Amino acid sequence: MESSSKRPNPRLNDDWGKRREIGQPKINSSSLLLSRIAIQRRCTSFLFPPKEMQESLTIHLSLAFTWQEYHEALEKSILFFEGQRSGKLPSNQRLTWRGDSGLSDGSSYHVDLVGGYYDAGDNVKFGLPMAFTTTLLAWSVIEFGSSMMDQIDNARAAIRWSTDYLLKAATTTPDTLYVQTLIEDYISRV
Repeated sequence: MESSSKRPNPRLNDDWGKRREIGQPKINSSSLLLSRIAIQRRCTSFLFPPKEMQESLTIHLSLAFTWQEYHEALEKSILFFEGQRSGKLPSNQRLTWRGDSGLSDGSSYHVDLVGGYYDAGDNVKFGLPMAFTTTLLAWSVIEFGSSMMDQIDNARAAIRWSTDYLLKAATTTPDTLYVQTLIEDYISRV
């Protein structure tokens, strides 16, 4: 009678078997453990990994996404920003189902707070999360702009849309920073 501990897990065998058929080595637990230890210790030998780790690294690299998939993800991420725009939309707006909105934001305080981005798909604009998001997007353009290919102009337009609003919120009224705009005319001030 065969012991159950000797019988392999069919799910793992099927999965790894398919990978071996296309010429990729099997990941073993010792190579993953070595990889984890090297990363945790920030060990300089990770730059020149031992043979056991090279198999693991090869598999990780071979399972990575293609540049076309990264390009599509980038395009959709920037398109998401366009879907969250508030204000009078530009003629080059790619999401044609989206219309102008929030055109009287700030009017009850006699200030112009039209523009910016809605937070989470609702009718609220929060200045500080918008500033954080804009900062990350701008930093991404600084660091990786040369890799963004045809999306660089869309990324810059997304940054500009936000910074124009943030500048209005900070400079429209002396000694006042508008940090939140809710459903048309309800505004929080600091």
